[in-house]
Amino acid sequence: MKDAIIFGGGLAGCLLAEELLEAGKNIVLVDDPRKSRCSQVAAGLINPIAGSRLNLAWMADSIIPYSIRHYNKLSEKLGSQFFYPRKLIRLFSNEEERGIFNTKTGDPSYAKWTEPVEDTHVVANINERADNGFSVKHAGYVDTPSLLSHLKAHIAERAEMKEKPFQYEEISIHDDYIEWSGIKAKHAIFCEGHLATRNPWFSHYPFKPAQGVIGRISTNIDFSDTIIIKRYFLIPRHDGVIYVGATYSWDNFDDSPDEEGIAELEDFLHSHLGSDWHWDTLDAGIRPATAGGMPIVGRHPDHECLIAFNGFGSKGCMQIPFLANQITKHLWGDVNLPKEADLARFEKKRPTTRWKATDFARDRVLEIVKEGDVVCDATCGNGHDTLWLAEAVGAAGHVHAFDIQSQAIEITADRLREANLLGRVSFSLNGHEHLVKSIPTSDHGEIKAVVFNLGYLPRSDKSVSTRSETTLEALNASLFVLKPGGILSVVLYYGHRGGAEEAECVERWRKNLDPKVYSTDHIRNPNPSLNSPSVILVRKLDEAAQPN
Repeated sequence: MKDAIIFGGGLAGCLLAEELLEAGKNIVLVDDPRKSRCSQVAAGLINPIAGSRLNLAWMADSIIPYSIRHYNKLSEKLGSQFFYPRKLIRLFSNEEERGIFNTKTGDPSYAKWTEPVEDTHVVANINERADNGFSVKHAGYVDTPSLLSHLKAHIAERAEMKEKPFQYEEISIHDDYIEWSGIKAKHAIFCEGHLATRNPWFSHYPFKPAQGVIGRISTNIDFSDTIIIKRYFLIPRHDGVIYVGATYSWDNFDDSPDEEGIAELEDFLHSHLGSDWHWDTLDAGIRPATAGGMPIVGRHPDHECLIAFNGFGSKGCMQIPFLANQITKHLWGDVNLPKEADLARFEKKRPTTRWKATDFARDRVLEIVKEGDVVCDATCGNGHDTLWLAEAVGAAGHVHAFDIQSQAIEITADRLREANLLGRVSFSLNGHEHLVKSIPTSDHGEIKAVVFNLGYLPRSDKSVSTRSETTLEALNASLFVLKPGGILSVVLYYGHRGGAEEAECVERWRKNLDPKVYSTDHIRNPNPSLNSPSVILVRKLDEAAQPN
């Protein structure tokens, strides 16, 4: 039996895997490289004073020296430098920041990390006075792409690595171990980044993912070894490239840089560098941030073999080495986790509302659908899904809604009419298996989301319900009209006549989809009761993301 299976091969998963191997543990690292690119594009900044409130980093006195020592030890072990010390100048964005700084300089714990800016450290061409900011000690950056590459190669020599997708329903939980893909382990440790919002055991914790646009520029301006931060950062790397970033967007969950974020960075660059720069690359990543700004680490309250190691946000390079050491000592020793990071801090606030499959499906679809999109409600029923889809696509978007019962169409139309959204929806009194011929050909391949809520219409004739054969036809038709990058959601019900059989058919259909074209999940109730509904999610991969 393995000691742990680590799900997630980003910075958190790899640094934790290395920590466990050093502790003599027998592990498996599961990495689906298509799922999240945040660690690959991260700037790796180590900065003890951050944010508009100029707050001192949590446990800075312990965590920052620990992390720097850890990266230097890894450099000795793996034969490549990963941490690069840098001077750091924090420039005030406004008078409020200057006032905040002035109130904090009397605090000894704060003052030990700062000093006045020397005139010689102000980068030429930035056009800033030395007294318009302060200097931060013990800062630098981690070369995260190189670190990840070396760590994965090193881990592969010492442990089992699987570069493959995984589904939550494939993980079976027992009293004192878990099992996945024929492998038994004492612990399943989830290091999934922002995808923790989809994890049926941990999604109710207050994750607050944020997309950030980050780029690399070339310029003739000499930054030497000085990092500049004024809302955004400019980080001179060891290879001569300058990192610039990063924006924050809580509405966009693509790994592609959005136009608004690019424009923000370009305004910043033009303001401070003029025209003496050009883009080399532009990327985006989704930070696994949390509502409280602190990571979520520890055991699941109901399943002690399930472990969260997540939520580090932009502070991952500072916090992960220390907390990887702490969670290792916690699981195989008697060390308590720091209370500020321990997920047990949420248990008094644990939600009392039950997990709802329809709400879970809606939230995942709304991560993808934007204003102006065309979507489809394949089973409009009482109109709840049609309504939120119509709200999501906005006045420029459109919803195609299907049902075989006129009663369902009438109820849905009334609901939309009340919300003044009826004009955004086209109805088809038809079986959803006919959606290809019912949806205009101009929308084929342009549908951003297709939503299914299987079963029967509540408070109506229960003998009229979705059926396996027509449901499978409809699912295949949905894939035909679905846009690359689009999502298909299916809420499965088991309690009505034929429901269990239909759910089994849909699950077999999901498992047979080509993983080179589709990414799939089957999410079940984390606290299931008999016949609890579940959710199938299918993402049609962008062509650029499809393996050759």
